[in-house]
Parts: sequence; C-alpha cells; structure tokens
Amino acid sequence: ILALSDISFYIKQNQLTAIVGKSGSGKSTIMQLILKFYQHQSGKIKIAGNDINSYNLCDVRKIIAYTPQDPDIFSGTIKYNIMFSNPHAKDEDVQEVVHLCGIDKFIAHLPEGLDTEIGEKGVRMSGGQKQRLAIARALLYKPEILLLDEATSALDSESEKEILDNIKRIMRNKTVISIAHRISSIQEFDNILVINNGKLDNHGTHSNLLKTSDIYNILYKKSIT
Repeated sequence: ILALSDISFYIKQNQLTAIVGKSGSGKSTIMQLILKFYQHQSGKIKIAGNDINSYNLCDVRKIIAYTPQDPDIFSGTIKYNIMFSNPHAKDEDVQEVVHLCGIDKFIAHLPEGLDTEIGEKGVRMSGGQKQRLAIARALLYKPEILLLDEATSALDSESEKEILDNIKRIMRNKTVISIAHRISSIQEFDNILVINNGKLDNHGTHSNLLKTSDIYNILYKKSIT
C-alpha cells in the first residue's frame, strides 16, 4: 500500500501552508519526503524549481528546520537548548525568539531565567514549554523552510495562534508548512491542503474549503466540538 499516490501540489514562498487530514492520511510522509528521510518511488519533488535529487542531503537539510510534536530536548539549560541550532547566535536574536515563542512569560518566574537547568530530556518542563522551546530553536536557525508537524499541539488555542502569528511575521518571504492539530489554528493560512488516503482531496482557504470539501467540514466540526 502506497502512503501517497497521484498527488500533486505547489507551495508558494511567502505563504503559510497547512496540511490537514485524518490520522494516517499521509500528512507526515509529505514532510519526511521533503526532508529526504525517504526516497520517492515515482514523480518529482522540487525545491526552488530544482529536483530534490539534484541536491545532496546536507544541502536540503541546511535550509530546513523541522519541529515535531514531541521534540528532542537535551539536558542543560533552556538557553543551551534554544541555541543548539545556532551556537553563535547573537544575544538579541536569542531574546527575539524567546519573546516570539512566549518563553519569556514562564522564565520570568524562574530565578535562573534562561540559565535554568531543565533536567534529563527536559523533565522539569511541561509539554507546552518543550514545544515553545523547540519552535524557538527552529526560528533561531533562520531556515528558508520551516516544517511544523503538530508542533503546537500541547498549547492552548490562544497561545497557539499567538505563536503562529509571530512565525508568520518572522518568516516573511520564506516558506512555512504546518501539519495542523486544530483547524482553528490554521483558519487564516494562505493555503490549506486536504489529504485523504494518500491523495490530495482539495486545497484552498478555510472559507473556500468549507464550501467545497466534505472531509474538511468533518475535520472542522470535530475540532470545534
């Protein structure tokens, strides 16, 4: 059984693109193909108009930051974990992503602030705090393409929207692709891809899809009940 088949779409630069679909529909496979975790068996994947196979693995991953639902958190401080992607980052850049991801809100209550030790695999942090940290790490890397694989699932709706709005601003003129945990978080995205059984069912804006996609309507109703 193919994870994806007969699927074709175009993702524009300077847009927020969301991918939605039922569990097992092939959403994460799309991201894994972009990252060259797998080799596609047929068809073409292009980045900036060039076949992905014309790039070596390092060149592809050098321009991409990927944030999964359960990010890797390392022993050490909050600051160390954020700067892991860019050890030579300037302090003002670190402070910017700390603010954009709302990390400054919870470290304000910690005596050591950014220098707080978070324990083995971040055991002293909540799921939402870990996700904030991982997104800050990705943004500090300053990628050309940002992949968010349900990266804000542990956050409340208000915090999620705030971070996504900030991502849109800091990633202006670049590419953001987000697998959505909640439809509410991607209603203002420029383009939404609806994946079903490994195929592209439909695509468009939230308002358009409510009129044209039965699957999107089902997903939307589930997300608001």
